[in-house]
Amino acid sequence: MIKKFLLLCVAVLAVCGIAQAKDKKIFLMSDIHVMAPELLVSDGTAFQKYLKTDPKLLQNSEEILKTMVDTILSERPDLVLIPGDLTKDGELKSHQCVISHLEQIRQAGIQVIVIPGNHDIDNPEGVYYNGDTSYYAERVSKEMFAQLYDNYGYGNAIARDNNSLSYVVEPWNGLRLLCLDSNEYYDNLYKEKGDSIDRNQTGGRITPATLAWALDQADKATNDGAMMVGVNHHLMFEHYDGQSYAESQYIIENFDSVSKQMIEHGVKLFFTGHQHLQDIATLYKDSQKTDSLIDVATGATASYPCPFRRVTIDENYSHWNITSGNITAIPNIPNLQDSAYTLLQGATLGGIEWHISDKWASIIKYTQSNLAKTFIETSGIKIPDSPQELSKLVVKYLGDPGIRAFAIHLRGNEGDDPASMPLRAELRDSIHSLYTAMGGKDNVWQFGSMLLFGYINPYLNSFLSDSTKYNKANLANITDDLNLEILMQGTSTAINDLQDSSKPTDEDGSIYDLMGRRYDALPQSEGIYIVNHKKVWVRRH
Repeated sequence: MIKKFLLLCVAVLAVCGIAQAKDKKIFLMSDIHVMAPELLVSDGTAFQKYLKTDPKLLQNSEEILKTMVDTILSERPDLVLIPGDLTKDGELKSHQCVISHLEQIRQAGIQVIVIPGNHDIDNPEGVYYNGDTSYYAERVSKEMFAQLYDNYGYGNAIARDNNSLSYVVEPWNGLRLLCLDSNEYYDNLYKEKGDSIDRNQTGGRITPATLAWALDQADKATNDGAMMVGVNHHLMFEHYDGQSYAESQYIIENFDSVSKQMIEHGVKLFFTGHQHLQDIATLYKDSQKTDSLIDVATGATASYPCPFRRVTIDENYSHWNITSGNITAIPNIPNLQDSAYTLLQGATLGGIEWHISDKWASIIKYTQSNLAKTFIETSGIKIPDSPQELSKLVVKYLGDPGIRAFAIHLRGNEGDDPASMPLRAELRDSIHSLYTAMGGKDNVWQFGSMLLFGYINPYLNSFLSDSTKYNKANLANITDDLNLEILMQGTSTAINDLQDSSKPTDEDGSIYDLMGRRYDALPQSEGIYIVNHKKVWVRRH
C-alpha cells in the first residue's frame, strides 16, 4: 500500500513538473557594454577624458555581467536574449570576455541568443588606454562576429540574410525570433583610412534588401503556423514625442513604414535596446487602432538604472508576462544604483559640451534662419561666441533639472513618478532663466515663449510622462513600462481562458478599458484592458 502511495506521489509530481515546464521563460538584458580589463593598460588622462562623457560603468562592466550570469544560473530561464551592444566598442578582447561568461550559461543548458549593436562591429573607437595615450585595439569584422557567436544564435539559425548579420532562429517549436541587424558599421569613419576623424555610426537602418528578406521570413512563419517575434538593437519607432527629430539616431530610418510593414506581415512584438530606456511603446497600423506593433525597449545593464527584464510565455505563446528588475549591487559596489547615478550626473554634464560642440555648425546655421534671426534680434539675445560658453550657460541653468528628468525617463513609468509633473514646470522656468541670462527681454519672452513652448511642451510632457500624442494619432505610449501582460489574440481558446480564469473584481463580471468604459466580455478590438487590476494587452497574431 505504501509503495502504491509513493508511486502515486511520484506520478503527481511528474505531472506537475510537466505542467510547469509548459511555460517558457526568457531573461532579457541589453547593452551590457563589456570592456575587457586588458584594454585599460594604465589609467590616465586618455581614459578619464572618455569617462567624462560616458555614463557606463565600464570598469565594472565585467563584474556586472558576472552578477547577471549568477542570477541567470540561479533562476534557470529557458532562454537569454541580448539585443546588441555586447561590448564597449567592438574590441576582440571584449567580445572574448563576453563569450567566456555566456559560455557558463550555455553549458548549463540554457539557450543564449544575441544580435550585434552599433558598438560591436568594425568600430574605430575600440582602443587600448595607456596613461595619456590610446591606440587601436583589434576589431571584429562582420564575418568574425558570426563566427564568434556561432553558439549564441548564428549556429542554430534556420535562415540567414546574405546582406547583413540578420537571421531567424526557432528556440522552440512554433515560435521564431527575427533577429535583425540594423547597424550601419559599413559607414564608420577611420583616420587610418584617410577620414578626418574616427567615428562609429550610431544610427540604424534596415536596408531594402534586408527588409525584403525579413518580410519573406515573416510570411514563411505564418505559412508554417509559427509566431514570429522581432529582436532589433535600434528602436522600431518613436517612444516619445519629437524623438525622431531630437534623437533620430536611436530609431531605425523610415520607422513608420518599416513598422507598419512588419504589422502587415504578422510581426506584432519586438524586443529592442540601444537608447538605454526601460520603456514600452505601441505603434498602430492605422487610426482605427485595429492592429499594432509593441516595442519593448530594455535599458543598459552597464549604466543607470542597470535594468533587465523577465518574460514568461505560456505553452500556446498567447500570454506574455513581462516584468522588470534592476541590479542593485555587485561585489565591489554594494550601492550600485547610487554609483551609477553619480556617474550619470557627471557624464551628462560632460556630454552637454560634447553635443553642443558637435552640433555647433548646425546651431549657428539655425540662428541665421529668418524666424530665429528675427526672434534673436527682437529679444536682444546674444548667442555665445563659442560652444564652450553656451555649454556653461546650459549646464548652469538646465544641468541639474535636466539630469533629474533624464533619470526619471531612463527608469520608465515616468507618469507615476511624483517628481515628474513639478519637474516639467521647473524646466520651463529654467529655460526662462537661461533666456534672461543670454540677455533676453521679458516683454518679448511672453510672445516668444508661446512660440518656443509650442515646440518644447509636447516633447517635454511626453519625455516625462507615459503618453505620446503630438501629431502621431497612430502612436501610443500608455503601457506599463516595467510590468506588462500581453495577450496574443490568436485563438478563441486564449480569449476564453482569460475570461474564465481572470475574473474581474466586479460582481457582474465586467472588464474595463483605459477610458473607464465597462464591458461584459473582452472586446474583439486590440488594446489594453484592466482585468484584476492589471493592464492586459489584447491583440491578434
